[in-house]
Amino acid sequence: MPESAKDRVLAAINGVSGVVTVHSDIGGGVENAKEVPSEATPHVHLLPAGGGLKVAVMARPFAQGGPYFRPGIGGETVIAEIEGERLQTNRNLREEKKLAKSVVESCPILSQYDTEDGEWLIEDPEDCLELLLDLKNLGDAAILEWPEGEKMRVAHQAGLGSFNININRQKDWFEATGELKLDDN
Repeated sequence: MPESAKDRVLAAINGVSGVVTVHSDIGGGVENAKEVPSEATPHVHLLPAGGGLKVAVMARPFAQGGPYFRPGIGGETVIAEIEGERLQTNRNLREEKKLAKSVVESCPILSQYDTEDGEWLIEDPEDCLELLLDLKNLGDAAILEWPEGEKMRVAHQAGLGSFNININRQKDWFEATGELKLDDN
């Protein structure tokens, strides 16, 4: 659109923003839209896929809910109606991309799989559990979401402190007994 049509485009956006989510790069305010700060924390979607997981790292600029986007992709200005209220925010595309890249780099298992449009298909259950451990270690750096329900989770992580081994000498042989304690049961 030519620069001279900016006001008319913004008026058109104002008319449809109550019905559909709008994202644009032309900026400008929309009538009756409350300006809120943008949220750049990555959301990691985990979806059941066969015996494994489909993984996607997404951006959700509104803390209250609303639409998801590929990190760093799309318009900077987003207008959406969330819980009956029209909201507007300005995404920090560079920050979204940086934080999403940090999440991916913190999960080395993802580098072993091909990505297609920002999604990974991890079919091996052991790799899925390793990914879940890596994601758990991220803490507040990412928000984990299971849109179709939680398929698998790490109930307890055993370490060397949970493992006990005894080695005894039996004539010319050694006898070993051990125990891995997972919980009180």
